[in-house]
Amino acid sequence: MKKILIILSSLLLISCSNNNAGNTSNMSEKDMQRERLVKLALEKKEKEEAAKKEELRQKALAEEAEMKQKAAIREAELKQKTLEKEAAMKEKAEEAKRQEMLKAQEAKEKAAAKEQALKDQRMSREEIFREIININNELDGKNLSKERVKELEKRLAELEKLNK
Repeated sequence: MKKILIILSSLLLISCSNNNAGNTSNMSEKDMQRERLVKLALEKKEKEEAAKKEELRQKALAEEAEMKQKAAIREAELKQKTLEKEAAMKEKAEEAKRQEMLKAQEAKEKAAAKEQALKDQRMSREEIFREIININNELDGKNLSKERVKELEKRLAELEKLNK
């Protein structure tokens, strides 16, 4: 294509120089036709180059738009992942808080149960004295088996420890 353009442009130059040298009326029909062909070829070449430039520009714009779209998609995915991670962390924190509250509640309940058990185990001094008196009265009685005496003495020792 370039060779054709070079040949045509040189023909144009030759015909132009002939034109300048003489009258246009002296130009032959063949020379005028050649000149028109050269002009048409040059115009066609310019149009093709402009079309190629426009095509390249459109292609570059399309690539840029595609890259921007991909970047936007990646950014949206990253934001989504970040939101999901934050939600998971928040959920874990809430679960840990619930577990901590459950443990605290269980500890309170255990402490209350332990305190109640201790209260139940403790006897008032008055109750201890009454039971000691009852045991002593029973020991003073006759017809007790040795085993019953041992049980009563053991219980008496426990009560005396509680009394201290």
